[in-house]
Amino acid sequence: MGQAQTAESGRLMAGYVWKGTVREVVDRPLIPNGVFDPSKCGQYPNYRQHYRYKIPVCDKCRKAYNDYEREREARKRAQKVPA
Repeated sequence: MGQAQTAESGRLMAGYVWKGTVREVVDRPLIPNGVFDPSKCGQYPNYRQHYRYKIPVCDKCRKAYNDYEREREARKRAQKVPA
């Protein structure tokens, strides 16, 4: 069966087949309560939460990701300086 999101509830409907037996469809939230906190936007870990839960990335998180990648690349370049 797989998974399908219902538009009206915004929840994930998960039904599956296990060893030939069709299991009951379970109604559970798409994002577990308390996991994604929009007040923490603007930090690299929250950018990853956007990605993980397929939430459109906000401008603050995109900037935090770009800054993180820029610093990471600078550290990598600094380590590769020939002696």
